[in-house]
Amino acid sequence: MAGHRLTAFVAALRATPSEAVQAPVAEAGAFLAREPVSLLPLTLDDIERLRLLGIDTCGQFGTLPRHAVEAQFG
Repeated sequence: MAGHRLTAFVAALRATPSEAVQAPVAEAGAFLAREPVSLLPLTLDDIERLRLLGIDTCGQFGTLPRHAVEAQFG
C-alpha cells in the first residue's frame, strides 16, 4: 500500500505472500532510495545511460537536479 503508483508497485514486489507492505507518502523517498533504477518507468537505453553515469539506485536518481532529468529523460 502506498500513495503513488511506483511506490505501490515496489511495495508489492517486496511483499511476501499474505504480507502487506506499507509505504506512506512521507516515507516514499526513503522506501525507494535503495531500489534499482531498473524499476523506474524508463526505457532500457535510459536505464543503461544512468548506470554508465554511476547512477544505480532510485535514491541516486532522486538527487539529480529536476531540470537536468527533464532535459535528458522528459
